[in-house]
Amino acid sequence: MGSMDTQEEQPIVEAPMKKKKKNMVPQFLAGIFIVVVIALVGVYMYTKSQVSALSEAPFVMSAAQVFHIPIAKIDGHAIPYTDFMMDFSSLKSFYSQQDTGAEPVSEDDISQQVLSRLLINSLMSEYAKKYDVVVEQSDIDAAKAELLSQFPDEETAAQEIQNTFGWSLQTFTDRVIDPIVIEKKVSDAFTTDENVDADYKATQVKASHILFTIDDEHPADEARATAEKVLKRIQDGEDFATLAAEFGSDGTSETGGDLGWIDRGTTVPEFEDVLFSMKAGELYDQIVETQFGLHIVKADDVRTINDFAAFFQEQLKNANVIIYSDIANPFAEVAAPSVNSPEPDTSDVNVQTDENGSQK
Repeated sequence: MGSMDTQEEQPIVEAPMKKKKKNMVPQFLAGIFIVVVIALVGVYMYTKSQVSALSEAPFVMSAAQVFHIPIAKIDGHAIPYTDFMMDFSSLKSFYSQQDTGAEPVSEDDISQQVLSRLLINSLMSEYAKKYDVVVEQSDIDAAKAELLSQFPDEETAAQEIQNTFGWSLQTFTDRVIDPIVIEKKVSDAFTTDENVDADYKATQVKASHILFTIDDEHPADEARATAEKVLKRIQDGEDFATLAAEFGSDGTSETGGDLGWIDRGTTVPEFEDVLFSMKAGELYDQIVETQFGLHIVKADDVRTINDFAAFFQEQLKNANVIIYSDIANPFAEVAAPSVNSPEPDTSDVNVQTDENGSQK
């Protein structure tokens, strides 16, 4: 009986011990999982702090890529930190090789230039989707061919790009040429949009002129007398282009005085004020004087266009830009005040701050 009692009690003793061994495995794994999570969170937070400080350390770059950490966002679209640092290093290399004698470009200025371009590219991509812009390989090839035309051959171009930017020709194509092509195609699509607001309409004038230079060989009185005689001949019916070729003193004389299409704000005020007061086909009845000399001016044509530059600048100004470092928002109308300024007014600035007061 004693032996049988012992055998019957044995399972009662062993059962709880087996159950305890089974529970140890998931508890152990849970412990490892928690340690890993804590480590990853630590790496993530460290990397974010280093991103804010614009660190170029290889570990930071690798971690930023793994965690997809942005340097900034525009309207919710992230600008990867790795993209920023790649362009930053390249532009810094470019400026370091410029021997202009001028004051060196600061890293703060380089940072803002790089961020500005990346934000523009991101927003431009969104408008490319809106306008269903499709970039064909032929578009890239044409833009690339234009670049290569400045060099004896492709190998020379590739070597120059490598020396200047530290990039291969393909990387330069991806990071510089592609965005330029997209921007051009978006701009073209915008110009044909019939639903553009009137605020983004602009007037252009196709102009021609005949320039009479004032210098030691052509005193002001003499130049004016000649200009007035030529103006009278045009008014009497002689051909403008023919007289431009005979009397013009700048390069436009070879093309009949043709200046092409002119936008407001692209020429000196004295010339612009006259030009944009005229109707298509009108010859201005007086001599116009500017810093370049004396002009006979004609408005060959006038047109209204969709002004993509004005439109896109407004979109950038109003975009929700979040920057995860102390780089200033390149599109803010009012610069963010110093952290030491009392009661700073940031009502017109699209730079948000995190809980530590840093721009983000």
